[in-house]
Amino acid sequence: MTETDIKMKRKPNLFLVGAAKSGTTAMDTYLARHPDVFMAIKEPHYFATDLLDESRPGRQWERYCRIFAPVEDQKVVGESSVFYLYSKEAAQNIRAFNPDAKILIHLRNPIEVIPSHHSQNIFENNEPLEDLREALAAEEDRLQGNRLPNHVWNKVTCYRDFVHFHDQVKRFMDEFPREQVKINFFDDLKKDTREVFRDTCRFLEIDPEFDAGFEVMNPNKKMRSKKAMDLFVRKPPAWLSAIAKTIMPLESRTALKAKIKEMNTAKPKRDALPEDIREALKRDLAEDVEKLSHLVDRDLMHWVA
Repeated sequence: MTETDIKMKRKPNLFLVGAAKSGTTAMDTYLARHPDVFMAIKEPHYFATDLLDESRPGRQWERYCRIFAPVEDQKVVGESSVFYLYSKEAAQNIRAFNPDAKILIHLRNPIEVIPSHHSQNIFENNEPLEDLREALAAEEDRLQGNRLPNHVWNKVTCYRDFVHFHDQVKRFMDEFPREQVKINFFDDLKKDTREVFRDTCRFLEIDPEFDAGFEVMNPNKKMRSKKAMDLFVRKPPAWLSAIAKTIMPLESRTALKAKIKEMNTAKPKRDALPEDIREALKRDLAEDVEKLSHLVDRDLMHWVA
């Protein structure tokens, strides 16, 4: 099916584009509670055409339209896909789709993002190298398309490249008028969640006094048992899948997998980043952080001090 074959009920006019591990889950959740906002199911990544090939479910136009089917009369219709920021094509694709859309970007100290994102990749079974030092050492090969875990999508395991925020933010600022782009910072969100939410509502021209709750979202996660996750969620044997399909409808199977995943998830405090890795990352990322500081007109050099 093509875009000419199927019409979308209403085009999204808000894109929360990342960065990953920077408070996007929290903001998506808070906005979804606002009566003037409809937020679609998280992370379709439809416009990340360089990261997702056409065989991936997220690239199916019919499926993308379907996630907006429940929209009613909300003023803001949005979606959150954190890898749009990393994608080299998403900004241009989104502008071609809806040039009047508003773009919401969340940023965080890249030296905090890297270990958090590495931990998430391990949890999602996207990263076979559980030692961050080894994963960082593999980056040069991975940028050349080698030693990638499974698919081009997993270029998001190129950790230093993943947090070169200057070029990523600039792509959106080049495609959209400055008044259509808002940047939130994780440190601000953590310090005063309510005020960052209010400011975001003002950007979206909706009631800023709505109380969205503001509990902590998306903590560090770790699998209790990889075997259990593979057996029941990721790679169930054919016989088990056949039995499940016979006795349970799709919605029930999906809910059961989500429950198993939840029960198999621990939320430990992440180990501190080794000091030598921290110092090396500061050196590696200092130039990009300086360029980002000039781009967004905010001094961020304390990130790499």
